[in-house]
Amino acid sequence: MHFTQQQLQRLMLHYAGKIAKDRKEQKIKLNY
Repeated sequence: MHFTQQQLQRLMLHYAGKIAKDRKEQKIKLNY
């Protein structure tokens, strides 16, 4: 697959946000 620079940035932002959200939720679970 071939991505443009803009598409790559979008993908990275999307995954970064997803991972950050998952980590946040895991942290909250661990705190209880």
